[in-house]
Amino acid sequence: MQYIVIPFDPVTKRAANSSAVADELQSLIAQYVSQGWEYVRLETISAIMPGTAGCFGMGAEPPSNVFYGMVVFKAPA
Repeated sequence: MQYIVIPFDPVTKRAANSSAVADELQSLIAQYVSQGWEYVRLETISAIMPGTAGCFGMGAEPPSNVFYGMVVFKAPA
């Protein structure tokens, strides 16, 4: 079975609500479905972003978690 994973990082404005994000996701799904892919699910992937040492310790940043949205599609059987 063939799969494709597409990053989904919605861009919203402060005044936007969840409907704007839903519309953006729906548009992405429709784009790939029209190319023959089947939507499977939306996954959230976490990763650890390394920290920085800074200069002589000043401006150092600790490691942090970042989250990415990934839309999974599969090729039709």
